[in-house]
Amino acid sequence: MHDLPTHDFRRTSPRFADANLEQKPSLLDRIVGTTDTLGVTIGRLAVAWVLAQDGVTAVPGTKRRSWLDQNVSAAVDSR
Repeated sequence: MHDLPTHDFRRTSPRFADANLEQKPSLLDRIVGTTDTLGVTIGRLAVAWVLAQDGVTAVPGTKRRSWLDQNVSAAVDSR
């Protein structure tokens, strides 16, 4: 955090506070464990989770055909 320019929003955002950054590795481990169990990618799990929320629409962008395939699969999974 101290390496960031003074105008960088991450310096004042609670999301990037030291205490929150310390929790991220354990959260990532849990997410990876879930994706391993389900046999899906993190991206596919993320899109499926967003689509499963009431009142939320996911509009994922993609640059590669393989990413498009993952997004379509996630949409099918969330139904």
